[in-house]
Amino acid sequence: MTITQVAEAAGVSAPTVSRVVNNSAAVAATTRARVEAVIHDLNYRPSAIAQGLAYGRTMTIGAVVPFLTHPSAVQRVRGLVEGLRESPFPLSLYDVENPQHRVEHFDLLTGSHPPMGTVVIGLRPSPAELDAFRSVGTPVVFIEVDIPGFSRLIVDHREGGLLATKYLIDLGHERIGFVGDSEDNPFGFTSSALHHRGYSDALAASGLEVDDALIMTGPHGRAEARTLASAMLTLDHRPTAVFAASDTQAMGVMDAAHRLDFDVPGDLSVVGFDDVEMSACTGLTTVRQPLEESGRRAAEMLIDAIAAPDSGEVCEEMPLELVVRETAGSP
Repeated sequence: MTITQVAEAAGVSAPTVSRVVNNSAAVAATTRARVEAVIHDLNYRPSAIAQGLAYGRTMTIGAVVPFLTHPSAVQRVRGLVEGLRESPFPLSLYDVENPQHRVEHFDLLTGSHPPMGTVVIGLRPSPAELDAFRSVGTPVVFIEVDIPGFSRLIVDHREGGLLATKYLIDLGHERIGFVGDSEDNPFGFTSSALHHRGYSDALAASGLEVDDALIMTGPHGRAEARTLASAMLTLDHRPTAVFAASDTQAMGVMDAAHRLDFDVPGDLSVVGFDDVEMSACTGLTTVRQPLEESGRRAAEMLIDAIAAPDSGEVCEEMPLELVVRETAGSP
């Protein structure tokens, strides 16, 4: 069924049908009623692409993905691709490798020709950027960022930090280090800071002192984590275990341990966060979040929002699970 066939049955032009479909006010009430009756009788379903063109939108789904080549990002994107497989919209990826990329991509996605919908992973827009997304009016789904008023898939990162640290405490560790992102990072990442909070809460709940010398933060990355961990592990009173805010950083910690000829877990226990595919291969004990599933679910939520723009926000919390492997043991 095409818009032309609807127009012929209603005795109007195709542009008039388009105006009715897109709820334009420039249609007489009697004409609108006649066209709507034909749409109902013929069970006409307008093309989402055609509707998007009428509003000046780009016929894609935009995804803002920090550090696209990192393992966790790859798994998220795999889920997005799977979730969009049956949709008419191709996926456009916007990689954020530096703070300027973040600004440029948000400006583009809220400009004069926005995509049909946008997924934002791990980045918290500024109040002005959120206002721009609202003004554009296209659906947005955030992953790992809790922003009321927008649909989002959230993770209790504080609980994840508490879960990992409590596991190390239960194994008997008392000097536990933390390696994560700088809290004042220019990207707006918040997950590492929440992991740190959970780490501190777990130590306090067990009556253990938080030693600032065992807390190392810096830019996100495996090499950066290796440098931070090397400094921590050469302290006179070094930790017997380290919780890293991501698996990527946990692997940097293990790199440092191996370079210093420390056995993992004999001399140093390591726990990460994410459970990327490589973690199983390296035997990393970690806190799992459903990376691929979150990408797939975000795509589904976005497609539903495009089909029903007035459906309202959706908020879902993703489950966390401690995955015990070989990198953590008793001190």
